Amino acid sequence: MRDWAGKLAGATLRLAGILHLTDRVEDMEPWSFEITAQTLERAITIATFFTEHAKAAFIQMDADPRVADAKYVLHWIAQNELDVFTKRDAFEATKGRFGTVFELDPVLRLIEAHGYIRQLSPEERSGPGRPRSPRFEVNPRWQREEVA
Repeated sequence: MRDWAGKLAGATLRLAGILHLTDRVEDMEPWSFEITAQTLERAITIATFFTEHAKAAFIQMDADPRVADAKYVLHWIAQNELDVFTKRDAFEATKGRFGTVFELDPVLRLIEAHGYIRQLSPEERSGPGRPRSPRFEVNPRWQREEVA
């Protein structure tokens, strides 16, 4: 929530700019007029609504145990500065939290759905034995210091 709130002021000002442009849609150069206090107040009203919505959403996210598990796995990735890892690596490192490797599957899917990781194409295996463990690549654009 702190990261979201840190971006709220800039988002509110951008919203005020959009409202200003829509108020002056008839003007040829709406950017040449100052944004009024009334327009800024409208943007703040909208931002307040989104703040309440975000609070409710963050509460719901924390209610899902998969989110806490996902944060745990993300912390492991960040702490070890991983670029690529296997599902087996993740399970071995988090065994105390997950009883079976299958319990890790929905967590990895959640992390992947949010763009932190992506599953790589399976490696070809020649010869007998089990298939290789799925490999995941860590998104290089992810700011790892965000995970708490």
